[in-house]
Amino acid sequence: MSDGEIIKKQKTSRFLTDQIETGDLRNQSVRGASIASASRIVALVMRIGSTGVLARLLSPNDYGLIAMTTLTIGFFSVFSDAGLSSATIQKKTITHSQISTLFWINLAIGALLATIVSSSAPLVAWFYGEDELVDITIALSLSFMIGAFAVQHQALLRRQLRFGLLAIAELTSSAGGITIAIYMAYNNYGYWSLVGLNLGAAALKTILVLLLVRWIPGLPKLSSGVLSMLKFGGDVLFFNAVNFFTRNADNLLIGRYWGASALGLYEKAYSLLLLPIGQINGPLGAVGISALSRLQHDPARFQEYFITVIRIIASLTIPIILILSIFSEQIVAFWLGEGWAESATLFKLLTFGAIIGSISNPLGWLLVSLGETKKYRTMGLVNSTLVMTAFIIGLPYGPSGVALGYSGAAIILFLPIWWYAISDTPVCFINSLRALSPSTISGVLVGLPTYLFVNKNPLELTSLPLFTIGALAFGSAYAIVLLIVFKEMPLLKTMLKELLPTQARQA
Repeated sequence: MSDGEIIKKQKTSRFLTDQIETGDLRNQSVRGASIASASRIVALVMRIGSTGVLARLLSPNDYGLIAMTTLTIGFFSVFSDAGLSSATIQKKTITHSQISTLFWINLAIGALLATIVSSSAPLVAWFYGEDELVDITIALSLSFMIGAFAVQHQALLRRQLRFGLLAIAELTSSAGGITIAIYMAYNNYGYWSLVGLNLGAAALKTILVLLLVRWIPGLPKLSSGVLSMLKFGGDVLFFNAVNFFTRNADNLLIGRYWGASALGLYEKAYSLLLLPIGQINGPLGAVGISALSRLQHDPARFQEYFITVIRIIASLTIPIILILSIFSEQIVAFWLGEGWAESATLFKLLTFGAIIGSISNPLGWLLVSLGETKKYRTMGLVNSTLVMTAFIIGLPYGPSGVALGYSGAAIILFLPIWWYAISDTPVCFINSLRALSPSTISGVLVGLPTYLFVNKNPLELTSLPLFTIGALAFGSAYAIVLLIVFKEMPLLKTMLKELLPTQARQA
């Protein structure tokens, strides 16, 4: 073997072997989450700014048309991964042959899905009664082939907690997509601007990930021991497919029975409310599954890590969602401008569903990391059945009824789903609920007086000053109650300590 081949093999093997030392796992996972979170914050700022610009250049109808199409695109996108990236991350040891086989499977699935979606374009247009959806659906079907090339490359990066490289790809591609969209919207391309955003960002991300990983797959071999990974991926895929359909059935129903403009208002309220949640749960989930998978044989440390993740998510997402809900009128007026006022009401109705959904995300990470994919699948099926029923009950009352139905279903399911997911795992159900209580109580104690103040507005402040002063007061009061009254300061100190560079901690 030549020196060049040896170097190439060494570069490839570093992504395939389990090189993370268990003793340093917590520090690496926290730093990985901090890098991913920082990149998500930057992405959030970019998206907030671009949304404010595009909302003034485009109409709710434009957003509604894209939302109708992306329901189909998004649903089939679940199958493009086929759960195989989770299999790559969760498996203790993997080989070049196994990942190569999964790469070609993902590529074949991508080609198949692109063909299916483009062929279904006339059906999508007929269902919604919008002829424009034919061309939009065909164009967006290209995203399946584009993304399929980088599924396993991204999984290898997450497996090794290389979130710095992922952040580079995600931020650069997002900036590129946003630039394309704003240019097209300014030049009156309408809804095609949003098509350009999606395709441009997807293409740039795939190119960057391939350049950063530089892993070249070999020929596929079904005898490489990949069948167990396919079964694992199949269970994850089932949950993701059912979960996606449930989370988007509201958009499907509203678009079909209430039209593009109503869907545009609802989709914007939903996406803006969940936007900051994704910046927290996204990076923590990517890191959490990898870290928990390596702790599955150490029950005590597994529970400690999971409880810490719950505390972090609750302490961050609950106040953010409450602020967005309490100040929804001010945010919508300043951010989106005229024509979007109804989204503020929908914002408030989705609040409880958003809070419960955000703090419940770690249940999936728990089950996937333990290989309990059948349980994961069952949990998704039960959740989907009740949520879909709630959507149908609320549909006659328009987008507001659907939003209220979603929050109601989330409240009813909360305790049963948590008990079912956590039972027979290394995690104690009571300890999990205790981990949620400080943030929940703090949010209620501070949120109620803030809500009353904003509604009465005794100082008669305009939207921006009212939001600025009120949000700062809420944040300060919440921090005092959580950190001092509930004595959560040690958790904050631990997080800050581990986020510092090693050299700084040793100084």
